[in-house]
Amino acid sequence: MKNPLRVCGAACAAMLVMTACGSSSGSVSGRYAGTLPGGGGDMAFDFHGDGKATMSVGAGGNSVGLECTWQKGEKSIAVSCPGSSGISMTPLDGGDLEANMGGTIVRFEKD
Repeated sequence: MKNPLRVCGAACAAMLVMTACGSSSGSVSGRYAGTLPGGGGDMAFDFHGDGKATMSVGAGGNSVGLECTWQKGEKSIAVSCPGSSGISMTPLDGGDLEANMGGTIVRFEKD
């Protein structure tokens, strides 16, 4: 009889690999845009399939872009950008993403 812990570990590892690779219904790719509260401007994330993303922040017609990395977990997406402590985003039904930005929830809509 196989060790139940080992079987469970192997199954969990396989599920994690499938989640990280994504599927047509659960993959993260493309552009997601939102508006920061309090007149903070617009923010967008362009997710690339290679674990890289571009974050752009702009107000009044000016925009700044940063090269970031991302990882998809079981229930959230972790985005890491230079000068940031990290952003955790939660996928929503319908394909949008939601992020807690310093205690304020910002919704990023799929373009």
